[in-house]
Amino acid sequence: FSLVSKTSHGTTSIMSILIVDDDQDLRELLTDLLQKYGYQVESAANGAQMFEKLSTHNIELIILDIRLP
Repeated sequence: FSLVSKTSHGTTSIMSILIVDDDQDLRELLTDLLQKYGYQVESAANGAQMFEKLSTHNIELIILDIRLP
């Protein structure tokens, strides 16, 4: 999995990831780990926050807890 992605204009950018999980400790752990590897990371605690982040950020990968309350 590459840290850098190509845009539609042929330029490169740092991969952006959205972590969606209701467990704050897990979100923080994954965020810290992925940021240490150079990824841009956003996080959300629920579906509403996820959709807000998706509408305001260029997210390329979502790590999603499939058992959100």
